[in-house]
Amino acid sequence: MRRVVLVVGLVCALAMAGVSVASAQESGSQNGGFTVGSSDIGPVIGLGSNNGAGLSYGGRFEHGFKAVGKGVGRGVVGIGVGVDYYSYGQDFSPFGLTNFKYSVLPISVTGNYHFQLANKKVDPFLGAGIGYTRVTASYTGIYPGLLPNVSASSTGVVGHAGLRYYMQPGMSFYVDIGGGNGATLHTGLMFKMGGK
Repeated sequence: MRRVVLVVGLVCALAMAGVSVASAQESGSQNGGFTVGSSDIGPVIGLGSNNGAGLSYGGRFEHGFKAVGKGVGRGVVGIGVGVDYYSYGQDFSPFGLTNFKYSVLPISVTGNYHFQLANKKVDPFLGAGIGYTRVTASYTGIYPGLLPNVSASSTGVVGHAGLRYYMQPGMSFYVDIGGGNGATLHTGLMFKMGGK
C-alpha cells in the first residue's frame, strides 16, 4: 500500500511540476516539437498486458541531446526514462483460500529517435532500450504468515513507438505502444521543460 501511495504521489508531483512549467512557457519563448536541449516530463496511464491489472500508473522523462540527418531523414535523438506501477491478485483455489497479491514496478531507459516533421505539433518517435522489472508477491490467504513475501527482478529489451501532439508549445498529449516492460499502451500528458 505504501508503494501505491508513493507512486500516486510521484505522478501527482510530476503533473503539478509540469503544469507550472507549461504555464511559465506560455509567453511563446518555446517552439512546438521535441528539439535538442528540450526535456519533457509527465504522468502516464498504461493499459493492456498487465497480468490481470486493469491499469498501470507512472511517469515519463525524456531529454533531446543530438540532431541527426538532413532533409527528410532529419531527427532528434533523445534518452527517455519510464517508471510504472501496477498490482493484481490471483486466487489458486476454488474457495478463495490461497490468494496472492503481486506488485510490479517496471523501469526502462530507452534511446528514442524523433522524426522532425514540418508540422512541429506532431512528434512521432521510435525507441529501444533496457527494462528492469521488480515483482513482489505476498500471500493473503486464510493462513497469514504461512508463506513469506517474496520478490524477484528481471531485465530485458524494451521497444516502443509513440507520438506526442503539442496542444500548446509547452504541453503535449502523449501515447506510446510497445513491449517488453509493463503495459502495452501508455497515454498521458507531457510538459516541456526547456529547449529551442
